[in-house]
Amino acid sequence: REKGVVRNFETQLQRTDGTLCWILISATYCPDSQTIEGSAVDISDRKTIEQALERSEAMQKKMVSHIGDVIVIIDEKGFNTYKSPNIERLFGWKPEELIGKNSFETVHPEDREIAFSFFRNLMQEPGSVGSFECRYLCKDGHYRWIEFTGRNLFHDPDIRGILGNYHDIMERKQAEQTLRESEARFKALHNASFGGIAIHDKGIILDCNQGLADMSGYSTDELTGMNGLLLIADESRDMVMANIVSGSEKPYEAMALHKNGTKYTIRIEARNVPYKGKTVRATEFRDLTESKRAEAERKKLEEQLTQAQKMESVGRLAGGVAHDYNNMLSVIIGYTELAMNDVPSSTPLYKFLREIHRAAERSTEITRQLLAFARKQTI
Repeated sequence: REKGVVRNFETQLQRTDGTLCWILISATYCPDSQTIEGSAVDISDRKTIEQALERSEAMQKKMVSHIGDVIVIIDEKGFNTYKSPNIERLFGWKPEELIGKNSFETVHPEDREIAFSFFRNLMQEPGSVGSFECRYLCKDGHYRWIEFTGRNLFHDPDIRGILGNYHDIMERKQAEQTLRESEARFKALHNASFGGIAIHDKGIILDCNQGLADMSGYSTDELTGMNGLLLIADESRDMVMANIVSGSEKPYEAMALHKNGTKYTIRIEARNVPYKGKTVRATEFRDLTESKRAEAERKKLEEQLTQAQKMESVGRLAGGVAHDYNNMLSVIIGYTELAMNDVPSSTPLYKFLREIHRAAERSTEITRQLLAFARKQTI
């Protein structure tokens, strides 16, 4: 300051109409004449513009400090030249703690290679835009997942670097991890099933377990995307398709077709379930080959048992008949012999009695056969 001199002094004056105006005063005191010489310039328009600019800058600072993303500028060597104030609220760092430091120091060591590659590629072309995901170090020592989106503005004299933003994606990453764990548990249960399981959309297989691969002869990779009706034999395809279209959830049997061309019986049971945003069919297939074979064997054994029981009954009947028949033959033979003793051998009657005796003795062979049959069937 200089005594007796005023330069560029801003103040407000009241006009005759009562309104205020800004003026810029420059003046000098002349002691000889005891007068003040100077100028007063109306700067109301300039002050209005300056105040509007100040309000705009204040509003921008408030907006930047409250938005969800951190705004950053990184120079060609990877050093931070700007960090928006909200980084403290989101990651714990004060902007001045990071400005001038290498931006890669706060990237997780396992993610630095992808970060280096991203920046190298982004710096190749002015105006290019890209993004990548990494884990970002917070001041308290733990890491949070962020998505960094940057634009190459080295050609912009006001930026001269990569202008980017950190978008916190921790919740999304946690949801993805939870989903992966859920899918892993589902897959484990899926493959532990004793049958074949397929999730399909109108017959097109979206996912399947190892059980279906083992049953059909195809690999899981071959089955995924395949039309599931190709696993069904021709004579059952119309029935299976009708159940798919109607959404039936009742179990039923069908003929399946193995990769090698052989046919086998399966049991199918399906449910309509939500899957990745749409309703599909979760279907279980059970190979009935062994159960059908066991059922046929059981029926065969039942028939054999029934036949054996019948034959045993016949044997008991034959044994009873043989004993009764033998008793009657004994009577016939006995009385014939007595009669032959009383009749001369030269008479015709003796010849008749002898033929009766011979026939009776021959009939005893039938008795022995019946008894042998009866004993065999009983055993």
